[in-house]
Amino acid sequence: MPLDDNIIVYPAHGAGSSCGKNISKGTSCTLGKQKASNYALQPMTKEEFVETVASISKPPKYYPNSVAMNKSEYTSFEEILDRSLKPLSTQQVKDAQSKGALVVDCREVRDCLNTGIIPNSVTISLSLPFAVWIGTLLNPKDEIVIVCDKGREEEAVTRLARVGFEGCIGYLEGGMSQWINQKEKIQQMTALEPKNHLDVAKDSQSIKVLDVRNIGEWDVGVYKGSQRIPLGELSDRISELDKTKPYHILCKSGLRAAIAYSLLKKEGFNDLTVIKGGADKLTETGFKLDEYKA
Repeated sequence: MPLDDNIIVYPAHGAGSSCGKNISKGTSCTLGKQKASNYALQPMTKEEFVETVASISKPPKYYPNSVAMNKSEYTSFEEILDRSLKPLSTQQVKDAQSKGALVVDCREVRDCLNTGIIPNSVTISLSLPFAVWIGTLLNPKDEIVIVCDKGREEEAVTRLARVGFEGCIGYLEGGMSQWINQKEKIQQMTALEPKNHLDVAKDSQSIKVLDVRNIGEWDVGVYKGSQRIPLGELSDRISELDKTKPYHILCKSGLRAAIAYSLLKKEGFNDLTVIKGGADKLTETGFKLDEYKA
């Protein structure tokens, strides 16, 4: 705080990074502007400061793996591209799945919601913080088959490799339009439905609301009685959920809820619904969330 206001600050991480809490989108700023606008730099006691910044999410699982790879020899990027950019037919994708390969659907979330996904695939869009969610939710040792829009195959492989995922064995040739087998339809509620459905959930022991937002996002309100597991922790905490119960999945905008849906489906959960538009849309439609108390 004693440093000059005109000092320029360059962030080490960007908006959406797991290394911070509500990081802004700018790529540079002055210290003076940060003192004026940054919630963590306002006048407060030491105890208040600790409480304010303490709810940062756990570091993604891929961090230690990336450190280990950087300390040892690793495969050249050119070699990774050469062996990963292999077009696969629908039958070859099915065969790869039967041998344990994981299908990662990188299309826009809206396309996955509208057209369905390959059964037992995981949907993580390239439009999201793709590498972060890949590295947080998946195993870097997995063999991966990519599903994406035509022309984005190299981008997907590149972003996988940047976080140490070098096991891509190919991509679905022609994209999802060429998938001739059964598709998994993602169940969702429209913007006008959540209030009625959640009222049912509140009065029922069988329906559960699963909130996959980050801890810091609960401050704007939570659904009373919901089960809250940040998406980044979901893979490690699936055992806390009951496969026999239906879950309505809630996040901020509905995008992370779709990821959670695909992860849980792959693990054998059958009665799942994405709350389309998430907490943002709920509040827009007049649904009042309860105050979060730690």
